[in-house]
This record gives sequence, C-alpha cells and structure tokens, in this order.
Amino acid sequence: SLGALAYFLLTGSPPFVRKTPMQVVVAHSHEPVPPLRSARAEVPPDLEAVIMRCLEKFPERRFPSARAMEQALAVLAEQMPWSEEDAEAWWQGRVLPATHTVEDSPTLVTATAK
Repeated sequence: SLGALAYFLLTGSPPFVRKTPMQVVVAHSHEPVPPLRSARAEVPPDLEAVIMRCLEKFPERRFPSARAMEQALAVLAEQMPWSEEDAEAWWQGRVLPATHTVEDSPTLVTATAK
C-alpha cells in the first residue's frame, strides 16, 4: 500500500483506474503496474525502482521488511540529497493531472446521510 501511495503522490493517479472496484482489484492482481516514469519522466529511475518493487505482484519480490525499504530509500537520499527548500520547490512546480473527484469516481464508495 505504501508503494501505491507513493505512486499516487508522484503521478497524481493510482496505478490502476477502472470503472468498478472489482475491476481495480482484478487489475492489481493480474496486470503489470504501468511504469511510474511513463507518467512522470522526471522521477529518478532509482526512486521508480524502489516504488515499483513495493508494487510487485509476488510478495517474495517486494522488500522483506520496512527496514529493508528504509535502507533502500536511505541510499537514494545519500545519492540525491534534498533540502526542505528543494522539496518545497519541487512540489510547487508540480502540476498534477486531474484524475477524478469523489463525486464522479466509480472506484470510491461514499455514504450519504438520509
């Protein structure tokens, strides 16, 4: 789930968007995850590799623990040091694609009071 969150934060869209929740589940189970860099080419390849590893279909191909993932991200942080100012500038420069709203999303379930 952390990989899916990171994918969304970097692309503005979840890995799979379908008309029904069941179609999303089937896509997650059977379809390859679209490469993150196909939506955001400026994402560093090594960061994409970490996120895509989190989204592997087979658990044995994912990080074996949160510690292992943290270590992979720490290596990236050493290779690509960012200050808080760098991060702020990056986020300010992002124009994420409009995906969908809660009102029109077929993959989100909402309840209304009657």
